[in-house]
Amino acid sequence: MVLTVPFICACFPGDAVRNGLRHLPYDVYEAWQYWVLIGLLALSQFLLLRVPVRLTTKRPVRRSAVWLPIVVSGFWLACLVVGLGMSVMELRKIEADFYPWMVIGLAVLSWIVWSIVFFIISRSKEPGDVMKCQTSWLLKGSILELLVAVPSHIVARGRTDCCAGFFTFVGITMGVSVMLLSFGPAVFILYYARWQRLKKAV
Repeated sequence: MVLTVPFICACFPGDAVRNGLRHLPYDVYEAWQYWVLIGLLALSQFLLLRVPVRLTTKRPVRRSAVWLPIVVSGFWLACLVVGLGMSVMELRKIEADFYPWMVIGLAVLSWIVWSIVFFIISRSKEPGDVMKCQTSWLLKGSILELLVAVPSHIVARGRTDCCAGFFTFVGITMGVSVMLLSFGPAVFILYYARWQRLKKAV
C-alpha cells in the first residue's frame, strides 16, 4: 500500500512530472478494485503461510491442508499468464473487441490448469515440499512475466496512442504483486530450514 503511488509514478513518469507532487494519483485508494486486490493478496499470504507455520509449530498437517494453497497458487499464476498476455497484446498492437471475454476465459483456463499441475505435484510430495514448490514457481513466474512486461511497457509508453502503457502496466502490477506475495512464504521457509540446520548442529 505504501509503494502504490511511487510505483504508479515510476510506470508513468511523464504524467508525474507534468502533474507535479500536488496531483499525485492518490485517488487510486478510492477505487474498490484496488482494495479487492489488497484483500486478495492479504488472504493469499495467510493461506500460503498457514501450512509452513503449522509445520514449524509441530502441529499436524493433513495432505488436504494444501488444497487451498494449491487453489491460491493456481489463481496467481493464472494472473501472471493474463498479465503476460495483456503485455504482449499491447506490444504487438493486437486489438480485439472480445478482449474482456478472452481475458476471463484465459484466466479461468490457466487457473484450472495450474491448480491441476500443483495437485499432481502434491500427490508425490510432503505438504512442506509442496509449499516450497509453489513458492518457487510463483517467484520464478513473476520474474519471467516482468522480463516481458517491463520492456513492453517502455516500448508502449514511447508511442503516442491513447492510453498507451495501460495493459503493460497491468502486467507489471501482476508481476510485482505476485513477487511480493511469494516473498513472505519464501523467506519464512528459508528461515525455518536454516533454524532446522542449526538445531541439528547443536
